Amino acid sequence: KKGGERRLNVAITRAKCRMLVFSSFDPEEIDTRRTKSEGMKMLQKYMIFARDGEKLDKPTDDIPDFGSPFEESVCKALEDKGLQLDRQVGCAGYRIDLAVVHPRRPGEYLLAIECDGATYHSSKTARDRDRLRQSILEEMGWKNKILRIWSTDWWKYPPSQIDRVLWKLEELGAGKISE
Repeated sequence: KKGGERRLNVAITRAKCRMLVFSSFDPEEIDTRRTKSEGMKMLQKYMIFARDGEKLDKPTDDIPDFGSPFEESVCKALEDKGLQLDRQVGCAGYRIDLAVVHPRRPGEYLLAIECDGATYHSSKTARDRDRLRQSILEEMGWKNKILRIWSTDWWKYPPSQIDRVLWKLEELGAGKISE
């Protein structure tokens, strides 16, 4: 029904310790092409997440690599420093712009980098952009691993923002992983 995505979100985010999912069907049996219901699409994604564990979605063809030229600029500069990055990591409306891949453990992320690009500006309110989004991302496993790069700071002096990323990686115990 309409609004089902909100009820699903409440059910998932209110669990205190864990959540067990029992189903008599596989999530792939939900034909999302036959419905306009956001709730059904989210249910399918959640069931896949529950079944497959903590693996985060990789970008798909319908999601652009970059939300803005600003994100692309940040990504290229960090890759030039030797960091391996994945773009648009996550699920539904909670994708991380750039995620630093652990150099010795592929599939594990060290740091989430949020840019105030398209995703940031598409949020309806400041609360959605800042507090709510941050809270949900932290619940998804990014607690203390999110760094924001503001476009105004980036355009003024990119090297200082690159240094912030490298310092944060060292603070997280990753050591020096760039050139």
